[in-house]
Amino acid sequence: MVAGVMLMQFVGNAFWTAQVRKESEIETKASSQHVARSAVSTMRYVASLPSNYRPLTIQLFRELDGTRFFVSIKKMRLN
Repeated sequence: MVAGVMLMQFVGNAFWTAQVRKESEIETKASSQHVARSAVSTMRYVASLPSNYRPLTIQLFRELDGTRFFVSIKKMRLN
């Protein structure tokens, strides 16, 4: 009887662990996609600005929003 209870505990824990892992992966994927969309949106916005306004806009983002990262967009030149 003890072995049966232990087996059921093990099986139950295995199902629970699998479910938690699956939910965690789904949440991680959704969060990653949100961050990627936000980054792309920001890059498109900055790229759409006239080149002389870009540094000013980035500095304004830093001062007003308190962002913790710096966005740097450079075009590559092929010689």
